[in-house]
Amino acid sequence: MPPNQQVPPSFPSDGQNPYDFILQGPPKQKRSILPTGNSPKQRATLFMSLVGGVLLLFIIIMVLIFSSGGSSTKGLIKVAQDQTEILRITEIGTRYVRGSDAAAINENTKLTLTTAQAETVAYITKHNKKPSSKTLALGANKATDQALNTANSAGQFDDALKSTLKTQLTGYQSDLSTEYKATNSKSEKVLLKKLYDQATLLIKTIQ
Repeated sequence: MPPNQQVPPSFPSDGQNPYDFILQGPPKQKRSILPTGNSPKQRATLFMSLVGGVLLLFIIIMVLIFSSGGSSTKGLIKVAQDQTEILRITEIGTRYVRGSDAAAINENTKLTLTTAQAETVAYITKHNKKPSSKTLALGANKATDQALNTANSAGQFDDALKSTLKTQLTGYQSDLSTEYKATNSKSEKVLLKKLYDQATLLIKTIQ
């Protein structure tokens, strides 16, 4: 090769022209998926959108948590109303009962249901609000009073009292079972199981 002849520039082995950046211009920037704010108004809008999204997600999570594990006290109100009615009947029994057997059943039922209702109302109050006396008394059945009065006049009050208490306790037990199946709250299930077992024992004592 002649000494004054210039050596032609060599290119990389991959065939890429090192001067492509001059011919092609600056590389294009990739567009971001998320919007970017170049002005204070755009940045504020973006910030509020993010905050709104986070808040919505939080609300959805809370709704799912409380709907799946939460305790609705509506069923427990019915249970408390059953308890109130049974206690009302035991008050009638205390006034008119004659035999010792019926008196013992009546008193045992009264003591057990007094404690049961206190626990039930305390649970309802803790998870919602304390039910009023008027609400608890909605389960009263005046037909029961008439039946007991008729039995008392016929000298059959004790048998009528025991039969009435057994019927009321059986219905009460059924409502306990229904609420037990309906609730997802573990603490409520513990309470309902305890009350159910108490009702079972009381029913067994009534012959």
